[in-house]
Amino acid sequence: MAKIMIVVDHKWRDLPSSVYLKLLLEKNYGHSVELVRLGEDSALISSFMPHMVIYNNLYEKDRNEYARHLTSCGIKILILPTEGITFSDQQTLLFTHKYSGIDFIDCYLAWNSLMHNAILENNVLPESKVSLAGNCRFDFYLPPLSRLLKDRDYFFHKYGMPLHRMNILITTNFANAEFWPDTSFLEKNLEKQRANGIPVFSDAAKLAQYEYEYRNMMFDLIIGFTKKQRGVNLLLKYHPSERKMLYQRFADELKTLNPNVFLIEGEYIWDVLNVSDLTLQRCSTVAIEAWLMGKYTAEIELLPSLDHFLQPKYREGSWTVKSVQDLSELISSISDNTLSISQEMNTYRKKIIRELIFKPDGETSKRVAETIDSLTREIHADIRKLSGVTMKNRIKSFVRRTLGMKGYDIASNLSKFKFGDYLGRYDKRFSADDVREWSEKLLPFL
Repeated sequence: MAKIMIVVDHKWRDLPSSVYLKLLLEKNYGHSVELVRLGEDSALISSFMPHMVIYNNLYEKDRNEYARHLTSCGIKILILPTEGITFSDQQTLLFTHKYSGIDFIDCYLAWNSLMHNAILENNVLPESKVSLAGNCRFDFYLPPLSRLLKDRDYFFHKYGMPLHRMNILITTNFANAEFWPDTSFLEKNLEKQRANGIPVFSDAAKLAQYEYEYRNMMFDLIIGFTKKQRGVNLLLKYHPSERKMLYQRFADELKTLNPNVFLIEGEYIWDVLNVSDLTLQRCSTVAIEAWLMGKYTAEIELLPSLDHFLQPKYREGSWTVKSVQDLSELISSISDNTLSISQEMNTYRKKIIRELIFKPDGETSKRVAETIDSLTREIHADIRKLSGVTMKNRIKSFVRRTLGMKGYDIASNLSKFKFGDYLGRYDKRFSADDVREWSEKLLPFL
């Protein structure tokens, strides 16, 4: 039996798949698994004493160096990405960790053959350290886990969302817009992620200004559409990395034009997609997720795309919207049943899905668990060799063990060294109750 620590970055994206992976490793293979929040690994490692630690990424220098130190203690290090689908060549360079240095890790579990091959071609890792695995999160869009999806009745009772109206879902991803015109934090953040060597990420000001202007243009589009269109529900879901106050004010403004505007917070994207009739997005994984569910999608195209975003071929599975008129006509065609997802488009979508998701069969988590189990052989971890466990980390570990998760949350929020949310993300940290709730939901699927 191995003790495995999984570092969970974001509750609303990563927690359910992490809990499912934890249950598979514990129930099917007899391992002991601890889920910790991003930044907790160094604080809690001396109390849990794992044989293996699984990270989402190791871009940042401090985390990278700490993981390297863990390997010197015999602790195995894996990277299991949970964000960043491969959309462009420049973006791929970031995800390969080409400029981070991860030669010390034991395995990189790649989303798809594109990432697998890019890691090899850029000499990041030898083939023996790269496994073609897929992404566990996509299992929730497919049987059997898709039986957990929430339906329209849920959203009616929680939000008062009219049942018989067309649901138009608008998703956003403008995190970098927050840093215009003051780009100092973004510059530091890109440097921390070792993204400076990648051309499109080397100019923080250009990136922030582009997203700021794009967001304003998209807001204008939505306002114009809301003024013109009646008889639909407008669902607004912002990216977890964006600031909620901006969207709360925007939703309030929209509600003066149409009372059936709903700001969706505290919901998993797959549940919202399940009740949507049309999803509007820009260069987002959301489109791929919607395709898995056979949904109508539209690519919002208001400015020429930067190189770190979608390659043209990935847009062809969606309709393109460049104006309020485009959007209104698209909605009317769907509503009147004069537009359908053609066999040609469906075939194209399936081709892209296979390219980006590896095996979209609902079994990815089981394959990942099997791969992780195979890597637990011949572990010789010696936690006594650990160094660099600071007094701050010892205090954090003591508070967690003494007060439990809830007490730890209170103490860390009161302290000056709390696990801060540098990008202002909303409700990203999970609790023991969240883990328990998902465990109860997922146990019947083992």
